[in-house]
Amino acid sequence: MKFCYIDISIRLNVNIKNKIMKKIFLTFCLSVTVLGVFGKGSFEITTNIKTAYANIIELRLEVATTILANEKKVNSDNLMVEYLENYIDCIKIFISEDAALFDKLEPQKYKRLDKIEAGDKSSEYYLHTQAMMRIHWLMARSKFGESLAAIRELKKASQLFNDNEKKFPNFIGNDHGLGCIHVMVGAIPDDLSWGKSLLGLSGDLNQGFRELANVLTYSKSNYYLFEDEAIMMTAYLQLQFGRDKNDAWTTMSSPRISITKSPIAAYLKALVGVYSGRTSAAISVLAASKSKGNQYAIPQWDYLYGTAKLYRLDKNADFYLNRFATTFKGRNQIKQAYEKLAQHALVFKGESSCKAYITKGKTKGHADSDGDKTAQETMNTGRIPDVDLLKADLLHSGGYYTKSLEILNATPNNRLSGEDKVQHLYLQGRNYQDKKSYTEAVNIYKDLLDMSESKGMYYACNAALQIGLIYEKKGLKTTAKQYFEKCLSLDSNKYEGSIHARAKIGLSRVE
Repeated sequence: MKFCYIDISIRLNVNIKNKIMKKIFLTFCLSVTVLGVFGKGSFEITTNIKTAYANIIELRLEVATTILANEKKVNSDNLMVEYLENYIDCIKIFISEDAALFDKLEPQKYKRLDKIEAGDKSSEYYLHTQAMMRIHWLMARSKFGESLAAIRELKKASQLFNDNEKKFPNFIGNDHGLGCIHVMVGAIPDDLSWGKSLLGLSGDLNQGFRELANVLTYSKSNYYLFEDEAIMMTAYLQLQFGRDKNDAWTTMSSPRISITKSPIAAYLKALVGVYSGRTSAAISVLAASKSKGNQYAIPQWDYLYGTAKLYRLDKNADFYLNRFATTFKGRNQIKQAYEKLAQHALVFKGESSCKAYITKGKTKGHADSDGDKTAQETMNTGRIPDVDLLKADLLHSGGYYTKSLEILNATPNNRLSGEDKVQHLYLQGRNYQDKKSYTEAVNIYKDLLDMSESKGMYYACNAALQIGLIYEKKGLKTTAKQYFEKCLSLDSNKYEGSIHARAKIGLSRVE
């Protein structure tokens, strides 16, 4: 009897345990099923998403945030909300250059990526959003000199876009992302090509611009949510790395993007205008486009507006440059602002005022970017330029070539010496080149290269580059190659990296 009791007891316990385990297993399966049906995030381009994106482009970031919060209430699984919230964060960081804001918002990136990575893998936006988030963070990091982290973002974005292209070869978003990446990778100098190979990055400028052109052509007749961003990215990359800055102006003149509604678009068009010899047009764009009301402010507006007015030799240019230099809390362009304030002072106030700004500029801001490094180096020399040459230089930078040449022609080269003598000749060459008087420009550049005073200077190195570009434009590839190589053989006291990079890109086109 005792044995039977024990046997029954064991059997009862086993049956109870089996029932409990079965219940647990069924509960687990039900939970997995429920999570699979209701927990998988989707990527939906709803009306709220379209409206929020439009407000982001117009820098109405708080309005966009509210719209995205409403989308969460009615469609809590829509992961496009996470993507656009991340975009808003990156825009704030990129514009403000606020290190504390960067530290506060960066952890949100990883939380959002976790949610997106758990989303619907069958959507063309699954990998696209992850990749574009990394490009946006790459741009944000660029403001703080985080080059290694930015390279990691670039590498991961490239991998994701390549994977997405295999899965969805006809998705135009792939051309958008890969176009940006291929241009950036293609602009890396040849002497750093080992780094590209090490990181598994590939692409060239022509390939990248073709892909971006595909996006702009596609979006003319097909809906693409990120059309505005694609237009602006294309123009910015054309300005930085294209062979002709006029292409960037053409892109930003598209009626498909509104400079009246979007301060970002207006700022970029003005930036392109200033650096493609359309300063008066840029001033007009800026004067009508400063952020207002609930639009996120762009502090760099003051710097660009002051720079444009300085290039036109407007007496009130210093007001905007000074306001930027004394109120901006970011890291970049502050030293350049003080250098420009010194130039303005020399033209309108005198040498002592110029020196005061140089002294102040040496201790203000950061020398992280190429422009700020060059400004710091120039101010450290303490050299005060010839006033007439400075005026001619500023007018040339603004695209006022005839006025610049008038000053230069009224200043005999034989009364100058040293660097002033070299700069005088160089500025004549640049003005003739930009006026498309190529024969005169080449002859002047060649004279400059023969001058002993030009050895080791920026002017000689860049003169060789410009001759190469002129001959390339004429279709004389062999001669162009000789001068691109000549450029690479010359040292430069400033901008050497960027000048040599352009010469190497030129070589890749003519070889």
